[in-house]
Amino acid sequence: MADFTNASFRPHGPVSFRPTRDTDWAYACIPDHSDLEDTTFREAFDAYKDVVTIKKAQLAALSDVVNSETLLLKKSALVTAIGLGGAFVLSCICWIVINAAIGVALDRADVHLGLTTLALLALNGVMIAFFVRMVLTSYKHVTIGPLMSALLGEAGVTGPESKEDR
Repeated sequence: MADFTNASFRPHGPVSFRPTRDTDWAYACIPDHSDLEDTTFREAFDAYKDVVTIKKAQLAALSDVVNSETLLLKKSALVTAIGLGGAFVLSCICWIVINAAIGVALDRADVHLGLTTLALLALNGVMIAFFVRMVLTSYKHVTIGPLMSALLGEAGVTGPESKEDR
């Protein structure tokens, strides 16, 4: 069996017939040819191994970025949920106190109970409509863009080629 570890991709003899030199061989046109310039099978194989190793490292780095973005998304969702719950409870308590104070103030001003109820319902309805509109307009800003950028390999990309500038 032949040993291909030192095989050369360039033949050691004449390649083609061309009347360009005295020898009539194109190979003779190369003035200072040495076997050291030839790429061996081992060098090509090592280069391909290096490419595979680099691609594995690149895939591992991409996997790390996706995992980090996913963990960040989980943590931010948890922090948002806890903050939202706390804000909801606090705002409900404050709103109940505000409604009670308005109701007591209208009662002390000798406003009829039905009119006080209608005034509080109207005020609460306007506030609910305002907050629903605010939530609906802010919903479009909530995305999973960073995770998708990581999956597409564009995480941390800045400059004109990033998605933010398109």
